[in-house]
Amino acid sequence: MTDNNEQITTNNERTSLDLRANVQLTIDDYQVETALLETALKGNASAQMFWLKNRCPEKWNDKSAAARDSFGRVVQIAEGNRVDAESALQP
Repeated sequence: MTDNNEQITTNNERTSLDLRANVQLTIDDYQVETALLETALKGNASAQMFWLKNRCPEKWNDKSAAARDSFGRVVQIAEGNRVDAESALQP
């Protein structure tokens, strides 16, 4: 019975350590996010870009989404609309 109690105690200690570590990471993340937001609000353009790209990557991502249609033609997705990239280059 003692071995079982020791195992339960060890598991509880591990769980407690894991919870404390997760809480600390959450606090650290919050502090970094708060500092970054404050810097961005003060006008730091790099902080503003970083904040936007990480908070809304689908809207502020630098990379444009590209795909191919069913005929294999390159299709670019811009502002939610599908545009045929080859015909878009035509005058």
